[in-house]
Amino acid sequence: MNDISELEGPITKLAGESFFALFKESIEMMPYVNKFFFKRKLNQIERRVKEYAPQLRTLTYLNGTSKFPEEFIQEKIGPIVFADFIEEHEDAKILYILNGFQHVYFEENPDENIIYNHFDTLRSLRYGHVRRLFYHAGLDEVYPTKENVNRPEYQTYSKNIDTKLKSMDLIHIPTKFDDLDGKEWFEPETQHEVLAYGREFLSFIRTKNIIPQQK
Repeated sequence: MNDISELEGPITKLAGESFFALFKESIEMMPYVNKFFFKRKLNQIERRVKEYAPQLRTLTYLNGTSKFPEEFIQEKIGPIVFADFIEEHEDAKILYILNGFQHVYFEENPDENIIYNHFDTLRSLRYGHVRRLFYHAGLDEVYPTKENVNRPEYQTYSKNIDTKLKSMDLIHIPTKFDDLDGKEWFEPETQHEVLAYGREFLSFIRTKNIIPQQK
């Protein structure tokens, strides 16, 4: 039995009763969550709820509007999202996780497997991978930043990121070789083609313009 009651007061104050109800229902579907888990994660959960309260309140505003069955949201997607919300070690990725949850409510052609795959993809990427993908799509400044992108250590970092994105069918990198020594050519400021799945994934994690109404 978990000890989620300890979170009811702070979460309700920050994000509302409706969100706490959704959070509680989803957490109860996660079998590994217990009292020790909550004691260990309590401060982090409260901090993240406070930081992302507007996005969490938006989720409750959207509740009931998805073409997916409500049980799918509560029993399948909710546990995935809130497990990542609690466990993800990169704070900067939390917004992408919540944006993905919001996207579920806007999906016109609901396919559970596609939704699972998007969340699996996000879980497999670090924040730097996502930022670099946004850059390739023309939605962000060069990443790593201008002052770092041409430093040798960051060139290796950029190349490793692009290799990862390519391996996941998010971008296409044409193979080019240096004319002088025949080594494979890499230019960190080159923007590569974002493939169809990459575009779908970016749509999934991008911030939506939603103006919640008071309930």
